[in-house]
Amino acid sequence: MSAPRYEAAWARVGAQDGLEIVVAGICEAGTRAYWQERFGQLETLGLHSAYDIYDVDEMLAGALSSLATDTLVMVGASAWAPDLEKTLGLSTGGVLGDPREENSSAQGECEVLENGFAVYTAPGGPGLAALAAPEELCQGAELGRGDFLLNGGRNWPLLLRHWGVDTGILVLDGTGGVPGCVSVFCGGEVHTLPVGREEPEQQEEKEGGEIP
Repeated sequence: MSAPRYEAAWARVGAQDGLEIVVAGICEAGTRAYWQERFGQLETLGLHSAYDIYDVDEMLAGALSSLATDTLVMVGASAWAPDLEKTLGLSTGGVLGDPREENSSAQGECEVLENGFAVYTAPGGPGLAALAAPEELCQGAELGRGDFLLNGGRNWPLLLRHWGVDTGILVLDGTGGVPGCVSVFCGGEVHTLPVGREEPEQQEEKEGGEIP
């Protein structure tokens, strides 16, 4: 059996101005500990009083790009910005993609990146990146969104098993509407970190759950 090529890394980061960020990445095998520590540098991010729905996503994407090196293949993040929660009518605070590529707004389309991952992002979420055929991503993203909205993600590991996709990241916006999350799956494990209006100690944080 060949050695695994990738592994998952994830972190919850308390940043400035009440900003709470959950982040997950697909990284080269053997670099998980490095990335889980490096994600902690997001704690320096803060909210400008003039930020709008686009600025939060651009801030997140820019920060992740600045952190990235060649060993981080894909990354997704969801942020809860409590001060914006009261003023925005739309959701924001979710980014997903190859951190070394140029940032772009969600278009509701699938694309295949040079690293072999297919990516689907829709305005307001969900976003899903996986080692899968592009035609499968839209269905997988909506299955994940529906399960997290209706069931808190309880069935997501089982859905992944039936879907047959082993490596990827799901992102739901953390600000505006319902609470968001990142969920990274790799090597038979699923790690889901919620973020949103609930207090962190009241949220269920699934770390280390294997796909049944």
